[in-house]
Amino acid sequence: MKKIFFSISAAAVVLAGCGEQELPQKNEIGSFSVSVEDVVDDYITKADASALDVNTFEVEITGPYFEWSGTYGEMPELFENVAAGDYQINVASPDQAVAAFDTPSVAGSAEFTVKVDEITSVQVVCSICNVKVSINPTDDFFTELSSYTISVSNGNSAENTLIWTNEELSGANYALLTKENVSQAKSGYFSVTSSLNVYVTGFRAVSQEEAVYEMVISPIAAKDHYILNLHAKTTGQIGGDGSTKGLSINVDYTTNDVEEDIFVPGFEETPVDGPDDPEQGEDEPVVPSDPVGLSLEWPANPDYGTYELKSAYSDDEVTLTVKADNCVSGFVVKITSPLTPFLSTVQAIAGSTVEGEYVVLDLLKPETAEAMSFLPSGDALLNKTEIDFPLSSLLPLIIAFGPEYGSVHTFVLEVTDTEGQVLTKTLYFEYLGN
Repeated sequence: MKKIFFSISAAAVVLAGCGEQELPQKNEIGSFSVSVEDVVDDYITKADASALDVNTFEVEITGPYFEWSGTYGEMPELFENVAAGDYQINVASPDQAVAAFDTPSVAGSAEFTVKVDEITSVQVVCSICNVKVSINPTDDFFTELSSYTISVSNGNSAENTLIWTNEELSGANYALLTKENVSQAKSGYFSVTSSLNVYVTGFRAVSQEEAVYEMVISPIAAKDHYILNLHAKTTGQIGGDGSTKGLSINVDYTTNDVEEDIFVPGFEETPVDGPDDPEQGEDEPVVPSDPVGLSLEWPANPDYGTYELKSAYSDDEVTLTVKADNCVSGFVVKITSPLTPFLSTVQAIAGSTVEGEYVVLDLLKPETAEAMSFLPSGDALLNKTEIDFPLSSLLPLIIAFGPEYGSVHTFVLEVTDTEGQVLTKTLYFEYLGN
């Protein structure tokens, strides 16, 4: 990846423009010069960086007495006889397509004031203004499917859609994706809308049976990077130098990575029990003995076996009790689920983070505590020695997203006391249609 740093050194920073307005007095006039520096690091792939030529970046500067616009490459090295005052600069890469392969768009703006007989320093940070999508098929996907098409769109027209396929197709919105070229597969960049729509179709190599998968990712935001991990299960499971003076433009290509697992259905072979089933125990985390003076009790399910996910629970049925002799200093809830819309909704909660397949909620973060007011959080947890922690208001929300029969949804509770001891309990909830 590449991070590009522009610096524009200014003496009484202003830009000469095309306007014919009367200028201030001579003692209110200044000038400035421009220089460019590239700083290389690992923020953007070489394929993506090749789409960004800094000299083509469009620059627009407005002020009280003139305007200037053009590309960065056209900008003169020295502007003279320009007026002091308030100004704004807008910078954008020229390719602002709604959907395109390997073509990130960046943009940024800043306001600044030019002062008489002073050097004014201004920085403009140009950030990615797209949503990035990368496709990562697994070996089982390539093995099970003889042909496949992955369509991602942020709207209802062809210009909003990018397609990855193993068929040779022409057009700017098609990319070839095979097992041989997957490591060099193109990434897609989309302008920010309300959601991304993902549609996967394929035909099984053995029987040519069709498999179809659809999902909606919402909400989305600039700099999000969605990595779509594609699986094909034979059991039919369904499952991102501030040292120079003057005006500088710093292009920031860092992204927020979010991984989405897609399990393409449509196959009807006999399932084979394996570690994907929490009840099999192989993938279940090793739970150490509870720390001294710190416990998390579930009276209705003392052994923490897989519990039924239901639309409603009786009083205290899914209420856990935290006891901390040394007082609670931390409380984290980690959630994972095969139900992508539910998991995306949890991820949208203020302050949430992502660790692998889990969305992590720190209930002592002020922004998270405010958003999670229906659970004990914030001051209701901090420095307490005993807490009732009911899940009866959270679990039924999963039902609203239409879970698959037999699907298992996992919650990991991590409690920390003031002695630094950490207690972890894993809760499994299986949907059985109630």
